[in-house]
Amino acid sequence: YDLLTPHSTVFLDAGTTVLQLARLIRVNPLPLRIFTNGLPVAQEFMNIPHLEVVLLGGQLRSENASTVGPQAEAMLESLWFDQLFLGVGAIGPDGAIYSVDSAEANLNRCMLARAAQRFVLADSSKFGTMATYRVAPLTAATRVVTDARLASEWRGRLADMGVDLAIADVETPA
Repeated sequence: YDLLTPHSTVFLDAGTTVLQLARLIRVNPLPLRIFTNGLPVAQEFMNIPHLEVVLLGGQLRSENASTVGPQAEAMLESLWFDQLFLGVGAIGPDGAIYSVDSAEANLNRCMLARAAQRFVLADSSKFGTMATYRVAPLTAATRVVTDARLASEWRGRLADMGVDLAIADVETPA
C-alpha cells in the first residue's frame, strides 16, 4: 500500500495477492486512476470516492475471473501506467515469472511493457515453483514484494540478480 503514489495511474493485475492490495485501497482510499483485468479487483472499488476505475475488455478467464486475449492486449497498447502491481503464478528456479495460462502470460508481458514502475507481488510460496508459460525474467520488475518467509537462498539470488526486494508486513492469522 505504501508503494502507491496518490493521483497516479496504476494497473492492478487479477491475482489473489493483488486483490489483497485492492482491499487495502478500499479501506484507505487514495485518489487514483485504476485499470484492472480482474473482476474481483474492480468490484472492491464499487462506490469508493476518489477512484476512477477502468476494467479491460476481453475474453473472460473463469479460473480467476479475469479478462485476457487480443482485445485486452490491444487496449493496453494505447495506455501507459505510472505503476503496475503484478501477481504471479510462479517464480521459477531460473529467476523468471511464469503463468499457468498462455493468454494470461501474454497479457502480463504487455502489462510489463506499459508501466514505468513494475511491482511483482508474490507470496514466498511462489518462489522456486514452475508453471507452463514463461512471462519475463524477474529483472523486468522494478521491485519484488513478498513476505518474511522468503528463504535466505532466494533473498541472496534476488540480490545477485540486482532485483530490489521489499518484505511486506503481513499479518499472520492466529
